[in-house]
Amino acid sequence: MKNKLLFALALTLGFVAVGHGADWRKEPDIAVDPANVVASNLLLIAPQPTAAETLDTLFGPGTDVVGIDAAALAAMPPSSSSGALFVDDDHLDCPSATFTTIQAAVDASGPNDTIKVCPGTYREQVRIVGHVHDGLKLESLQPWQAVIQWPTVESFPLALVSFNQADHVTVRDFTITGPFTFQGCSPDRHEGVLVDGAFDERILHNHITLIRNSMSALFGCQEGDAVAIGRRTLGTTSGSAQVAQNLIDEYQKNGIQAVNSGTFVHADHNIVTGSSNPLSRAIIASNGSSSSARRRRSSTTT
Repeated sequence: MKNKLLFALALTLGFVAVGHGADWRKEPDIAVDPANVVASNLLLIAPQPTAAETLDTLFGPGTDVVGIDAAALAAMPPSSSSGALFVDDDHLDCPSATFTTIQAAVDASGPNDTIKVCPGTYREQVRIVGHVHDGLKLESLQPWQAVIQWPTVESFPLALVSFNQADHVTVRDFTITGPFTFQGCSPDRHEGVLVDGAFDERILHNHITLIRNSMSALFGCQEGDAVAIGRRTLGTTSGSAQVAQNLIDEYQKNGIQAVNSGTFVHADHNIVTGSSNPLSRAIIASNGSSSSARRRRSSTTT
């Protein structure tokens, strides 16, 4: 109860908690209406998990099945007849996978399809665009072993994983990681996961990390949000999502950000921490969560 009261007081003053429990900072360009924020199950100090299994132990397993039996995988026919689209960057874990990039599988998918991504590092921006992908499930075959890595050459929008005009989409069990490299403070804010004009998305059980510039001199730029619901710059849109049971760390600006009228986010049982490097913390003004959305619910562990 005491922790809840402290958190409610901080929100009233326009502050959010980040990294270490007593470290409160204010987001200079966000105004939080405390009437639109509900906090529950809040713990100000949380253990730092080191593996997906630890996160599952802390929060409990998800309700939908991820993965596949190894013997069944070895005998799996091509994706077109398997009931799911399979992706493998090198065809070592999933020899019969049809796709070597996640984006190619997304482009080939239709409503309510499932894409299983085999272990590997996928250096690409993933864009789920259009209602033809409504209901898509994008899942790492093994927790955190399919890594979506910021590519050397990026393109707009500057998000690593983005949803646009595609609703009810699930992204589950990935490692989504930077850093990105940009030669200045970008007018289009870099985001790890961006929900842009899309609704009822599910961002579950991921490790979202290092969403920041690779150049420490630019750590002070107002960008580098791990999860952004609603687009903040170069056209403002709303969105909605459930953000649950993710580990979010080492980001540059906001851990979970919700902006614009009509945006809704239910953030539940996430571990959100800023930089663990004392030198970086002196430069990066990270916030655990930030909101100017009309409605927002949060039970995020920081």
